[in-house]
Parts: sequence; C-alpha cells; structure tokens
Amino acid sequence: MSELRFVHGKLPRVHFNGESDLPSWNKASKCGAFSSELDEDDGLWYNYGGVPSYHPYREQNQYDRLLEEQDMLWAVLENEHLRATFAPERGGKLWSLFDKDAGRELLFANPVDRPGNLAIRNAWTSGGVEWNCGFLGHHPHTCDTMFTAQLKDENGEPVLRMYEYERVRNMSYQIDFSLPTGSKVLICRMRIVNGNSTVTPIYWWSNMAVPEVEGGRVVIPAHATYTNINSTIIKVKIPVPDYSNIKVKMPDTAGAFDVTYPQNTPVSIDYFWTLDKTDRPFTCQLDAKGYGMFQASTNRLKGRKLFVWGQGPGGSRWQEFLSGNGNPGRYVEIQAGLACSQYESLPMPANTAWEWVEIYGAMQADPTKVHGDWDGAIAEVSRRIDQFMTAEQLEAQLKKTHALALTPATEQITLGSGWGRMENERRAAAGIAPLSGHLNWGELGEEQAPWVELLTKGTLTPGDKKKAPVSWMAQPEWVKMLEKAAAENPNWEIYCQLAGAALTQADTEKARELFSRSNNMTVNVWAIYGLSCCEAMDGNTAKAADYAMLAHAYQPKHIGLALHAVAKLVAAEKWERLIELEKELTPEARALVRVKAYTAVACVKTGDLDRAEALLWENGGLEIPDLQEGEISITGLWYDLEEAKAKRDGKPFDREKVSPPHIFDFRMFAPKKED
Repeated sequence: MSELRFVHGKLPRVHFNGESDLPSWNKASKCGAFSSELDEDDGLWYNYGGVPSYHPYREQNQYDRLLEEQDMLWAVLENEHLRATFAPERGGKLWSLFDKDAGRELLFANPVDRPGNLAIRNAWTSGGVEWNCGFLGHHPHTCDTMFTAQLKDENGEPVLRMYEYERVRNMSYQIDFSLPTGSKVLICRMRIVNGNSTVTPIYWWSNMAVPEVEGGRVVIPAHATYTNINSTIIKVKIPVPDYSNIKVKMPDTAGAFDVTYPQNTPVSIDYFWTLDKTDRPFTCQLDAKGYGMFQASTNRLKGRKLFVWGQGPGGSRWQEFLSGNGNPGRYVEIQAGLACSQYESLPMPANTAWEWVEIYGAMQADPTKVHGDWDGAIAEVSRRIDQFMTAEQLEAQLKKTHALALTPATEQITLGSGWGRMENERRAAAGIAPLSGHLNWGELGEEQAPWVELLTKGTLTPGDKKKAPVSWMAQPEWVKMLEKAAAENPNWEIYCQLAGAALTQADTEKARELFSRSNNMTVNVWAIYGLSCCEAMDGNTAKAADYAMLAHAYQPKHIGLALHAVAKLVAAEKWERLIELEKELTPEARALVRVKAYTAVACVKTGDLDRAEALLWENGGLEIPDLQEGEISITGLWYDLEEAKAKRDGKPFDREKVSPPHIFDFRMFAPKKED
C-alpha cells in the first residue's frame, strides 16, 4: 500500500512575522495588462476578471532575510515509485516530487523557505508546484496554512486533501492528492465551487518549477504561442509593438530562436502555448537525454505556459535572491491553467462546480525524438504519457472519484482561515445552502468576531481607535449589512469599513466621503490612512503624502504607517521632507531596509552622496527583503548615485556601458552581455 504521513522537519527559514495590520486598498490585480495584437478568432477573455484591489486580504510583508533552522510541517505521500512532499504551511505547495526509480528530484525543491514580494499579498516562495486560485497572481494563500485532512479511497489507499475559501471570489477550492500502490504518477483531483447566484470570473494556474537543465526542452502539443515579445531586446523578424501580446508560430518564434529550449531566451518572458485542439493537454521539460517531469490533465485545464527568467544578470540575481545556502536557485516554470493566458479569467456559471484531474510523473523518452523534429517530439511525449494513463483513462479517473471528492475526511490535520466557516454562518442565516458542506471549515476566531456580531445583532461595535480593525469585509452581502447598521447606529469603524469596501471597487469619491465621515465622527488614523490611499489611487501624490504624514504623526511608533509615509514622500518626490522624517522615525523604523534605501534615494536627490553611498553599501550592500517582482529601485539607486558621483568629480558616465554590481542588478529585461 502507499503511505501518507505527516512529519516535522528542520529547514532554513526566514522569520515570517505574520501580516501587516494595514489594509491593502491600493494593491490591484488586473487582467489585460498589455495591449493585444491577436486574431479575431482567438477568443481570449482579455481584460475580464481583473480586480482593482485584493482587499480584504492584508499584506504578508513582515519577513526578513535571515535564515535560521526552524520547524516545518510536511505531508508526505509515497509509494514504491514516487515520494511527494507537500508544505501545508505554504499554501499546500508540492515542495518536492522524487523519482525513487531513478533516484532523482523532478522539481526545483528549494533548499530554503525564503519569500520575496511576488504574490498577491507580497510573500511568495520559489520552487515546487503552486496551486493558484482566484484572480491574477500568485494566490492569496500561498504563504498561509491550508486546511489539510486525510481519508481513504475505496481500495483503502490514502488520500491527502487540501482546501481553502477564497474571499474575493467567494469560492471554495479543494485538491485531493493520491498515489496508489504501483502508480508511477501523482494524481491531483481539483474542485472549484462557485456557490454564488451570479456568474463569477475565475482564475486557476498550476505553476511547476523545474530545474533549468543544460539542453532542456519544453514539449507541449502546440504550434503557436501568445507572448509579449519586446522587439528591441529579442530581434524578431516581424514588426511587433513592444510588450504587446501577439500570436506567433513556434517552436521558431518569429524567426528569432527555438523557444522550446528555455536557455535560448535571453530575458524574462512568458510564453502561453495555443494548444492544438485535437490533442490531450500536457507539458514537460526533458533534458538532453530525454529525462524529466511531465504533467497532463483532463481537458478543462486547457492552458499551458512557459516562464523563463532568461540568461541575463537580473534573472540570475532574482533566482539566487529567492533561494539560499549557496544554491543558485535556477529554474523554469511550466504551468497549466483554465484559460489560454494569465491576462484573462473565465466566466464561471452560478452554482457550479468545475473539476479536473492532473497527473505528474517522471518520463524517460527517446532523446533523438525529443530533440529532433517538433512534431516528432510531440508525438513521442504523447505516446509516453499514454503508457502511464491515456486521455480516456484520465477522464474515467475524474468520474470515478467524484463521489470521493464529496466525502468528508476522516481526520483533520491542520486548519486554515475561519472565513469559510464565517461564509457558511452567513449562508445559514440567509437560508442558503452551505458552500462545500462536506468540508470541515474549523472554528470562528478573533478576526470573525465583529462579523458574528453584525450578523446576529445588526451592529458592529467599534474597537480601540488606536488599533487597526482586526479584519475587514468587502463582500456585497456584508456591505449591505454594514449600510443598514450605518443607517441605524453609525460609528467611526462602520464608516471606515464601508469606505474600504468602496475603495475596493476603485470608487474613490465615495470612499473619500466615508473616510471623512469616519474621521469627523472620531478622529482615527485608519480613516486618515484611507484618505491617503484614495489620493494615491487618483494619482494625487502630494495629497497622498500629506495624509500619510498626518497618519504617521498620530501614531509615530507604528512601523507600517512610518513606511507608508516614507513611500508616499518618494512618490511625491518630497526629498527634503523625507530626510527630515527619517530623523524623526523610531529606531525600529529607521532599521527597515526599505527606509534606508528610500533615504539613500533622497540623499542622492539632495546631493548628500557620501551618506547615500554609505547607506547603499551598508553590510555589504542593501538587500530589500520584499523587493517586488520587476522592481529595479535598488538598481536605479546605484545608477543614479554613480552618475551623480561622476558629475561631481568631472568624469564621464554612460549608463549603457556600465553594469551594476551583481547584488544590485535585478533588471529582468537586460540580456546577458556578450564577451
């Protein structure tokens, strides 16, 4: 029989330190970020399903970069061929998939737990397989503990179940993992439930990080790709508007190079494969000898993608930055999604469940075919996958396990958030069937307490105005209850909650009015912070900075408000005021790496180059723990400082001819310089 066990082990980990208590009203997730140059029959859902804010989630941005051996819970599913290791505390990520027959790891199994700012709520870790549900981006629970449970199938084989409730879409999602005795594939059964009474946009991508191997080739059943090629960097042979999404033939994309070999791509880029409609959906990366990991699915999961960091200095630095213990962290991501690209969500009908099955395993294919003619490579991989499980067998697996997917687990291992339970309490009060009633949604906690009061008593008692509300709501059904409470017995927190919900819909006019009402009723820093967010969303950087400074003045010891004030002064380019503020900050706030970096920028702008250089090179060079994907602020700081020094010293400086030191070079768009 296969085995499922839960074990604790040591892993080098940073200090995570939880989440910010500040709402994330200005953090957006928008589909259709690029223009489209596609054909009229492509039929992609571009610009559908974006959200102006991921409120009511808050940022997980309190982590540092200091690695220390710490405990971590692992769920290990194993049979005689494969060992799958999951991290319930990291969104249920499949951390490792080990091929016992070959004695080889199939995934990039990160040797450390070191997040960076790449996810919807900031914190994200590289490596493994991540299950992204909800809306565009690495999902809200990627660094949360998932609900984790176990049960057995009809043959007595263990099944690992992980699930959560997604608050923005008001949906549940569930994954049942199994590795039956004798199976050479890990079986992952997915289930998303839209229990809403309206059509709801939905997004899903399974992101697989596999080691970047010499001569590795990605094989998928496709002859075209949607991509956002920058023609000034990648010298394609057709006219392409820079960073516009286009469709081009592959594997020889636009006459530039064979994109199915990840090491050919010079810079960071996405390739969304347009799968041939007659073939089963799959993806894999196989090395020069034809060995590697493959993934296949039932037909609902029709999208496939390749992401590469590229061979440039910025891509190398990013991968190293996300790993540790001397590991360069090099990997490529082969991904599978519901839609054709990640610039779209799909409309999911009301009161509907979508289900599919994915399989993961090791493949040894004929290298002469894998690295030969493209159609031959597709045929070879397809034939090999059929030896594990045919498309018909995979569809049969989906149907066969439907009843099991609705069976309650026999043992609960970990609990996730209390929001699924809160939603079902609301549904019960409204006489509506529960969302995924077969799942154990745990207990209500401190974060849910205000909403229990609103649900049962029709009011929300304000908390201590010096402390941020313990939680927020933006769901329309709860907003209606808040509006009723405001009409009958208003207080500053109810108005603040309503303002936050309005800002979630980018209604800055309504939000500004409600935040002002809240503050006029009882002066509170959270409404003032909200007004700063309103002005920032409208592009009024000076006003946003003024409100941010006022909020900080009310609570000068609040590190989050201090950082917000510094950031808004940077956006408003108020350099002298930033330098003055830095002197007023608490030692804890001044110690923040971001504060040091922003102060260094202000010093360059005001001519204090010696202090700027001292700050930039402190402890061997600043490393901003939550540097955002694509952010080159630290790179730009180095360039600006060196240029200012050269001007001061009467020396020439050409940005095109110099490169930043490796520690500061996060330019994902810069190709590797030729020797």
